[in-house]
Amino acid sequence: MKKTVLAVLGVVVTVGAVTDNQFSDESPILAASQLDTQVDRESSRDTFEYFLSGLGEVNLPAISDHLESYNQAQATSHQLDESLFQQFVDYKAALQTLNLPDVDTLAPEALQVLHEQLLILQQQFFSAEQQTQLFSEENQLRQLALTQLALKRQATSDADYQTLWQQELSRLSPDLRKSYHNATLLSQLQQTYTLTSQERYLQQQALVGPEAAERLTQLTQKRQHFQETLQQYLARRDTILADPGFTAQEQASEIRQLREASFPAHQQRRVSALESMQHQPQHQLN
Repeated sequence: MKKTVLAVLGVVVTVGAVTDNQFSDESPILAASQLDTQVDRESSRDTFEYFLSGLGEVNLPAISDHLESYNQAQATSHQLDESLFQQFVDYKAALQTLNLPDVDTLAPEALQVLHEQLLILQQQFFSAEQQTQLFSEENQLRQLALTQLALKRQATSDADYQTLWQQELSRLSPDLRKSYHNATLLSQLQQTYTLTSQERYLQQQALVGPEAAERLTQLTQKRQHFQETLQQYLARRDTILADPGFTAQEQASEIRQLREASFPAHQQRRVSALESMQHQPQHQLN
């Protein structure tokens, strides 16, 4: 229930910048879920969320070490406040202790209670300046969601609601209006991945236009091809490792040749990282 409620209200807003680029030396791979991604540098909050997205695969001390290594590779003016990161971690942990109201019906009253609880919790962990830095947009978007629910209840018809809602959106600052649009678009795009390939393409085309829809299709195909090739490679690699006729040195040579034959040069580091992660024990988070 807690996880559902927090997700509904957008308590954690993270959008990974998914790319097909090579990994930068300044953003070492930490967790498998962060493969195919680059560090989100849009804001301190986004960068904090990026590093914490590895939780579940590695523990918190490893993430803190990763953040420290990342900081050392940055110019002084671009380094993150590591003490603020720890405050943010503590805040995230405290979110799980909230006494959440029943929001199964998404009643505005229940959501308003939760909204107020979150604001109080932010005040306990952060200064006013830090709250603005980390949560200003999130809090405004959550308040906007509450306003939207209230308008739906207030409106006498769908047409009346649309009029009221558009009036509300017109009052937003350009930046907040853009954030709302992006969040809505991202949600709609994510929903298309439950559709068939043809239906997904048509829906994505309607949302972002033919050129962007084509790029999304190509990206999906590239990922599927990589995953298929990876599974074939790992199966053949396991066969080599299980062959008693090879010495350890011969196994390493055979696997290296297999990797080079299966993947282009720019994916070598990525595959090696996945191999290492495959044999790492899952860590319990602290």
